[in-house]
Amino acid sequence: MDSRISIPTDNIYKFYALFGLAFCVAALTMFVLAYNSHFESTTELSMQLAKLDTLAKLTEFEEAQKKILEKQIEIGNSNKDFYMTIISASLGFGLVVMISGFIRWHYKVQPQIDKMMALKIEQLQVELSRGKKHVPFSRRRNGA
Repeated sequence: MDSRISIPTDNIYKFYALFGLAFCVAALTMFVLAYNSHFESTTELSMQLAKLDTLAKLTEFEEAQKKILEKQIEIGNSNKDFYMTIISASLGFGLVVMISGFIRWHYKVQPQIDKMMALKIEQLQVELSRGKKHVPFSRRRNGA
């Protein structure tokens, strides 16, 4: 399979930065999905519970159903808290990896790349001032 998006693996810090960014995006997506799922299920369960609360006299079945709905809401809230803790930890991890990757990339690697480019420009200017023709990637032929 030929990927149209190239993953920059030329630098480990760049990889860390982009991996952390992807981790953050995934954590935020999971946050939205978990929040919406919890909201929908809690709303549905609360509506069913409200229907039962409007009844004047509850049968045994309706009492049991009311207890089950209350327990489901309680468990849903507990699960939401657990999921949000895991998602928050994932988001924190992603932020730390992303920020440390970007900082190291910016302060360790990028200055060297900038220096190398400046030297390359200087070298090309010297070659031009001497009258040399710079032909990149040219091959010399033996005997020709």
